Amino acid sequence: MRLVNRAAITVRPKQPYIDWANALDHDGPRMTLDHLPERSVYLVEDIADYLVDVESIVKRYFREIFQHELKAWHRIESDWPKNRDFVTFMQWFEIEVHSMVLDIHRGRIDSEPFEA
Repeated sequence: MRLVNRAAITVRPKQPYIDWANALDHDGPRMTLDHLPERSVYLVEDIADYLVDVESIVKRYFREIFQHELKAWHRIESDWPKNRDFVTFMQWFEIEVHSMVLDIHRGRIDSEPFEA
C-alpha cells in the first residue's frame, strides 16, 4: 500500500442539481436522490490531515469542479445556471474532503488529460 501525496474532494449532486438536470430534456434520462450517478473524486494538492478546512480547500477548486459536473451531464453552456458562485456550488453538491489517499493496487498510476 502506498500513500498518494494528494487530498481528495468527493462530490455528489443534491436536489438543485437534480432539478436542473431533469428540466433540460423531458424525454431524457431522469435522476433522483435514490438513483444518482456515482460520486466524482477529484485529487487535489496534499494537505495536512490536521488542517482540513473544507471551505478553504474547496474554494480553490469549486469553479473547475462545478464546470466539470455541469458538462458531464449537459455540454451546452448556455443551458447552465447563470449563477455559479461558491454559495450555489455548496447548495448543489454534497462535498467531502479527504486528507489521506491510499493506493492499494500494486500497479503504476497512469494519468492522461480528461475533459468531460
